[in-house]
Amino acid sequence: MRFINKIIISTFIVISFAFAPANLRAQNNVNLTISPAIINETITSGTPKEYSFKLITDVDRTLGVSMQGLSREDSSGQPIITNDLSSDFLGWFGSFDSQIIIKKDQDNIYKLSLLIPENFTGNYNFALVFRENNESSSLEDSNAAAASEIVIPFILNLKKEGEGLSEYLDVQNYRVSSTLVLNGDNSISMTLNNLGESYLIPRGVLALESVNGIGSFENKNFSVNSDKKILLSKSFLDQEFNNKFDNNYFGQVKANLTLVYGLDNTVITNQIYFWIVPQWFIMLIALIILLILSLIIFKLIRRKLK
Repeated sequence: MRFINKIIISTFIVISFAFAPANLRAQNNVNLTISPAIINETITSGTPKEYSFKLITDVDRTLGVSMQGLSREDSSGQPIITNDLSSDFLGWFGSFDSQIIIKKDQDNIYKLSLLIPENFTGNYNFALVFRENNESSSLEDSNAAAASEIVIPFILNLKKEGEGLSEYLDVQNYRVSSTLVLNGDNSISMTLNNLGESYLIPRGVLALESVNGIGSFENKNFSVNSDKKILLSKSFLDQEFNNKFDNNYFGQVKANLTLVYGLDNTVITNQIYFWIVPQWFIMLIALIILLILSLIIFKLIRRKLK
């Protein structure tokens, strides 16, 4: 049996990511955008800061404003609102308007001041929430019909003056459900673990390609973190990709993983291998074994008859 060597490398990477304004979850055909859509900053405690947010709406509306905690779900790593802040943390933001009226077709500006007491260090995650009702929902629950809110992640990294901000993404448990695929179905999974001090939005490609094999094989590309979920510092994100392969292919497959993350577009690559064995090949082997056994039995019978 002759093997045909095929090496086709197909990798595409999104090299840049632009933060679009945060959008109100669609309800009753109204629209509201707020920019910037996220705050991620390394600052020194004791230094006053002021932030300005531009709100644009197509109808006049009244919004409630609150500052809450920001965390992640255990399974997905998607940031969610956790609870109201304690008075100590709220004191960092001074006195801010808890209710505002914004006018349509205008650049409405909302200002927020920040002053962190001296000698604070570490990573603190908050959520600046603009809401039209009193219901809370997670950032992941984007289809909730009653949810009319915008959540601005407010990520503060308190460092000593002159220090930089570390970014480090670790890929763990990159594996295939089976290294020998007999029924055409397989899955590839991984965990993206943010071990740095800043939030990350990793993106990339999982590319499946034939290495050595016979028969037809369709190269496949899967987008990693296609919905651009945010990984806060010390959080993780599970990814799984299910595959169904043609029973006409027999051979080895390479799964190439390419990820990009951080301000410097740091690249991570990894690869794993598995084999696809179609049903026809298993039947062929079984038939060959059956023929060999039949031949052996036939020879034994002939010897006894002599």
